[in-house]
Amino acid sequence: MHKLVEHMSLGLIGLGAIGGNLALNIQKSHEIHVYNRSPEQVKSLAGDCMNIRGHESMEDMVCKMQTPRTIITALPHGEVTDSMVKKLSKSLSEDDTIIDCSNEFYRTSRNRGAYCQSKGINYVGTGLSGGAKGARMGPALMIGCSEEVFRQNEELFDSFAKNFAYMGQDYGVGHFTK
Repeated sequence: MHKLVEHMSLGLIGLGAIGGNLALNIQKSHEIHVYNRSPEQVKSLAGDCMNIRGHESMEDMVCKMQTPRTIITALPHGEVTDSMVKKLSKSLSEDDTIIDCSNEFYRTSRNRGAYCQSKGINYVGTGLSGGAKGARMGPALMIGCSEEVFRQNEELFDSFAKNFAYMGQDYGVGHFTK
């Protein structure tokens, strides 16, 4: 397993076509905790892979993860992701990180980033290209966040993405570039 696991606990929320394939990709080199509102998808994915830890609730997943936590959201853009970011912000600790792969409207991503920053949580607005196949084989990522947070997660991005680019400190620039 990759040495990154020693200092960071990884999670992924949303196991649709993108999220499920992303979890399968990431689990090749890291242990990853997963949650989806449909328990069948969690059981199916976790049952097939030794490095995937399934959870019945987001709260359970966060409680079972070690700090610092990095949680990738692979949910539809808009209210679904907004709601999850707000819910996560109540359970995460300062310096935990949310990597938002919703391909959101850049202004909405800026608002999410500012909200997370006000809670002491790191936020990474990430445009993800390649669809379900790319998620499984290695997506292209366009990343917007502070340079420090990018550097903290660069090894993670390198472990599962075919290509990734740090686009700048604006939380929306990764989604805008996508």
